[in-house]
Amino acid sequence: MASRSISVVCPFYEKRAAFKRTFKELKIQLDPGDEVIVADDHSPSGVGKKPCGCRALRVVRPPKLGTHIYRLNTLRNLGLEHAKNDATVVLDPDCIPNKHFLDNARRIFDPSVLFAGRIDYLNKDGGILKLDPRREDGSSRWIDRSMKRAGMIWGGCMFFSKSRAKLVGLFDTDYDSAWGAEDHDFGERMYSSGVRLRYEPALQVMHQWHPKLKPNHQRNLDLWQKKRAYYVGALNMVTPYKPAVGVLIATLERPHYIDQVMRGVFRTRVPVRVRLVNQGDHSAPQKEALEWWKGRWAVEVVDHSKPEKLSVVRTRAMKHFADKCKYMITLDDDVLPHPGSIEALLRAMEEHPEYHAIAGGIIQKGKNRMLGGYIIAGEDHQYYSLPFIEGVAEVGFVSSGFTVFRLDPLVPYDREYDFGWNDFDWSMELKKRGLRMAVCGDALAYHRYMITSKGPKVRYDSGKYRKFRQNPERHRASAERFRSKWGYLPRGIKIWSQPVLKEVIRK
Repeated sequence: MASRSISVVCPFYEKRAAFKRTFKELKIQLDPGDEVIVADDHSPSGVGKKPCGCRALRVVRPPKLGTHIYRLNTLRNLGLEHAKNDATVVLDPDCIPNKHFLDNARRIFDPSVLFAGRIDYLNKDGGILKLDPRREDGSSRWIDRSMKRAGMIWGGCMFFSKSRAKLVGLFDTDYDSAWGAEDHDFGERMYSSGVRLRYEPALQVMHQWHPKLKPNHQRNLDLWQKKRAYYVGALNMVTPYKPAVGVLIATLERPHYIDQVMRGVFRTRVPVRVRLVNQGDHSAPQKEALEWWKGRWAVEVVDHSKPEKLSVVRTRAMKHFADKCKYMITLDDDVLPHPGSIEALLRAMEEHPEYHAIAGGIIQKGKNRMLGGYIIAGEDHQYYSLPFIEGVAEVGFVSSGFTVFRLDPLVPYDREYDFGWNDFDWSMELKKRGLRMAVCGDALAYHRYMITSKGPKVRYDSGKYRKFRQNPERHRASAERFRSKWGYLPRGIKIWSQPVLKEVIRK
């Protein structure tokens, strides 16, 4: 596996001696694809001589406007706009990274996480003046959803996905150079867009001593408080975060999957809004899992007092997203998309306007398959799922476990169905309206796996959930509904073993 390349952005003004020490350590950690970008605000003393043979160091400068000094966040954004890698470190020029800093960053990078590095402080003589007060027991840990904890995001060392940060407009340039408020603002906006915050001591730096200055400190704190009072509306007005994609996740009796599937969604570099529906599960683990995702403007948590039919939940979500989004994705709570799979589905939709819905594929123990296939009328309406394919292929039905579809025209689900029957019925409704479906082999996902440090591990459903899921009365009611509408009952799904058809078998 190729090593991940990293861009290091250093906002800079008159810190030539300090940066020399910082770059001395950075230089020996650089891989060929790495780069260090110094965003210099026309320092009178300059940045210093470029180290011999170091092509990885670039100096960029904003337009020179007389004696005007650019604000810190303007320099950060300038460096980010020039960065060629998605994995990006924003590092103060006077913060010396530890000797494994970039290797640790490569190992832990996750587009759904904003990492706050550990910052210890040196005194004039180079000894330890103060250890990072955020460290507690020194371990890596998640930062909770309380807005007070946004104060744990410090600008001296941050590591995140550039593409995810661009969705919230990068750093807010209304702030003057100061201490903290402009960093907390960025952390809060990233958090509200679906990114999680993590304190990470593996990204340790030593802050070199200099006289403590806090220019415009009170102004920035006041500005931060003002922005927090209306940040939901303000963010939607001033950032590119105008999602054309809604995502529906309905969950019940599976709190262990919630965080995993949500982080999988927010790894995407496309702005999305998520409707997370709790299907009447009032257990403590479920409530705790949902609590992580409440209060974010990219997530709406809907609590039902008892389970609703899945067809009803999906139709409500369609109508909710209809005037906000171009596409909607249905994603089962036990399905984890591979990195890039959501983008692959959306790209397929953009490239194939002839299809109304496109489904991905799932990796499931012994039953790897695409979530769609053929209906063979000559075999008593046998349903066949395609095996894994390359590219896009037309099919006669799709499953909604990992599927994207257009919201214009809006084709609601039949409210009388539950679980798999609504997929079969919805596919028939699409065909009845002359709409076409496909599967995309570039969009794969794990099904019923927990992703652990030792790799994917199969997770079996609880007996309570299986009893609910396999309720015979509900299945009989759905079966009779399907028979009354379409004149037959689908036979159990098999996997297609013949060549992929150029023309879909139609009734």
